[in-house]
This record gives sequence, structure tokens and C-alpha cells, in this order.
Amino acid sequence: MFSLILLIAGVSFLLFSQRKKETLLRAEVPLPQGPSILQVEPPLPNLVNMPLITAQPPSYELPYREEVIAYLKALEKILQDWAETEKTDIAEQQLQALMESLLSPEVEQNLQDTVKIYDYYISQKQSVLQGLLSLSPPPPCIELHYHYKTAFEDSIKAIAEIREGIYRKDRNYITSVLGYQTRIRRYMAQAEAEENNLRRIYGLPPRSFSIIY
Repeated sequence: MFSLILLIAGVSFLLFSQRKKETLLRAEVPLPQGPSILQVEPPLPNLVNMPLITAQPPSYELPYREEVIAYLKALEKILQDWAETEKTDIAEQQLQALMESLLSPEVEQNLQDTVKIYDYYISQKQSVLQGLLSLSPPPPCIELHYHYKTAFEDSIKAIAEIREGIYRKDRNYITSVLGYQTRIRRYMAQAEAEENNLRRIYGLPPRSFSIIY
């Protein structure tokens, strides 16, 4: 009889414990107060309506730009001086006429005057050449500088040879030197073309005058 009572008591306890668990599971647990979890993250930006930002390309500066521009401006002054010396030159027609009369005794005085003119002409050209040699060309202008230097030197040499031919009254010699001057003009033209190309690259206008006559 006592065992039956214990059995009934045990079953009753188990049933009571099961109901208590069910009651606890059905109870509503209050949520903690605070902002919603959906509002913790900041809102995303509206990328659709935002203007596109394009990267600006880096500005490209030509090497030795200031030095090249300064050299070309100084060179232009030298070439102006060279062009001025051309006004002293005796025109080829006059020279041809002089050559035709070299053997005539009446032209002796004119011959001496012509030699003096050529002496002055050569000295003026040499002065301009010294001005060119005083310039210090930056690397992009070294080849151009050399071409003008060579053209100036060869031109002065040819003029000196013409002067010598006049002094010696040697018409054949003068004629041969005049052919050499034609080649010098081509050298000058090549130097001018190279100079104009440098001016275009560095944003300078072409030179407004030519030294080729």
C-alpha cells in the first residue's frame, strides 16, 4: 500500500514538472529597449545619382622647356645679326661683272675697294659666329647649335676664299667657290627646318625671317 502511494506521488510530480516547463516556454520574453538592429548600419549612399569623378591625367612637361625657349630666343637674335651682315655682301651679278673685268688695269682701284668690303664683311660674320659660340645650348638644341655653327664657319670660309680669288684675280677659283656657297645655303635650309621643328614642339611660332638669300 505504501509503495502504491509513492508511485502515485512520483507520477504527480512528473506531471507538475511538465506543465511548468510548458508554461515557461509559452511566456513572452520582453525585448531589450534600444534602436532596431536594422538601424545600426548607416544607410548606403545613392551611387546611381552621384556624378562620376574622372581622374585628371598628369600634366606632361617637356624636358628643358625653359632652357630651350631661352636658347631659341637668343638664337633668333644671333640670326638677325647674321641677316644684317648679308646687306654688306656684293650681289652675285656685281661679282660676275667684276670677274669679267679682273684683267683690265682700269679696275685696279675698284678691285682694292672690293677687297676691303670683303674684309669688313668677313669681320662682321666672324663677330656673329662668336655670338653663336657664346651660347650654351640645352641637350635638345645641341645638334641644331652644331648645324648653325658649321654653316656659319663654312660660309665665312667660302667668303674668305672669294676674297682671296678677287685679290689674286683668279676667275676660275672664284667660280669654284661660288658653287660651294650654294651647298652652304642648303645647310642653312636644313638648320632652319630643324629650328622650326623645335619651335613647333615647344610651342613657339616659326621665325618671321630667313637668313637664306
